[in-house]
Amino acid sequence: MRIHRDKISENRRSLRSFTVIEMTLVISILAMIGLAVNRSVVNSLKLWELSRHFTLEEDAIVFLDKIGVDLRNAFAFSQFNFEGEETRLSIPTLVRVPQDKKISEHSVRYVDQIGKVEYLYDKASHAVIRKQANYSQALKSEFGTQRVVVSPVQALKLSYLVPDGQDYIWKKELDHVLPVAVLVEIQVRERNGDTRTLTRLLDLPIAG
Repeated sequence: MRIHRDKISENRRSLRSFTVIEMTLVISILAMIGLAVNRSVVNSLKLWELSRHFTLEEDAIVFLDKIGVDLRNAFAFSQFNFEGEETRLSIPTLVRVPQDKKISEHSVRYVDQIGKVEYLYDKASHAVIRKQANYSQALKSEFGTQRVVVSPVQALKLSYLVPDGQDYIWKKELDHVLPVAVLVEIQVRERNGDTRTLTRLLDLPIAG
């Protein structure tokens, strides 16, 4: 009888020992899984941040290309004035708008017409916004469509080159005057926290 009890006691100790081993093994496996998941999340965040950085630079370059096209298509028009500030620019230019369905038989067709485009830096949202007005909207000093062209942006700085006698000077503000060129400086933040400035000098053929 005593031998039987000793065996039962020994079996119980073995059972307890086996349970501790199992728990240790499970904890080790969970720790390894947690470490792997953590590394995967960290790597995914780094990859997302890197892709976001490249996308921001691409958006900034697209913005510079777009404002360059609008400036090249700018014209002198008595009804719409060229207005320039350090963080805002309003341009009388050609705009692409949907064709009137009453005139065109096609459901989707775009035409170029006289209009107005405005670029401005919204400091609150750290975004550069482009507004567009067709001819009738521009006559009423209204804008139809607007969209964010690049965000987030640390700063936008516009300078205007205008003739001054026999020379040229840079100004931060213009009103009712077409400049010879516009210097656009846009600041974006690098992944390491540094600020990078993209600069482009854009000329206006009509003023030159």
